[in-house]
Amino acid sequence: MLLGVALWFKTGDAQALHDRLQAAGTPIVKEPEDGPFGRMFTFLGPEGYAITAHGN
Repeated sequence: MLLGVALWFKTGDAQALHDRLQAAGTPIVKEPEDGPFGRMFTFLGPEGYAITAHGN
């Protein structure tokens, strides 16, 4: 059995957030793409969890 956390959050501008996080050196796990909830990407949070952000 696999246990884990799926963490998603909505932002007003996913691409702008991605650009800021990438410029700050935050590890990006999945580059931005259009998905069912708008633009989305996944990055690693400070604790090592994958976090998906989505929005316009």
